[in-house]
Amino acid sequence: MLLAHGADLHVRDDEPLCEAAAHGHLRLLHLLMAAGADLHAASDAPLRCAARGGHVDVVRALLDAGADARASGGVQALRAAARGGWLHVVTTLVAAGADLSDPDFRACALRSRSISRALNISAELPSNRFTFQ
Repeated sequence: MLLAHGADLHVRDDEPLCEAAAHGHLRLLHLLMAAGADLHAASDAPLRCAARGGHVDVVRALLDAGADARASGGVQALRAAARGGWLHVVTTLVAAGADLSDPDFRACALRSRSISRALNISAELPSNRFTFQ
């Protein structure tokens, strides 16, 4: 309804899209993207916002729409998911090509037992190579 009356989708770096992603509002996310919201605004902030909240369905929708898990926003999304302990989001981003060699991701992943186990990350043996168990 607001869009029909001229609401600005691009207010402050497409903040409406990021808010929809952060709160897991998949239908609203699709509506905003169909209306022209930029999913790459502010370094792929919507992907990071969805990952931080653990909204794997929104993360998948953003990746399907062209968000890049390998870009800096994707690395930030990977860190955010690891900080939150969202294993399903981490594995979705990894499957989409997110860079596991980021040292900040490693530090975040070590805080989550499920993530460090799934990616076989050890605090004792520093390594940039991770594998799913």
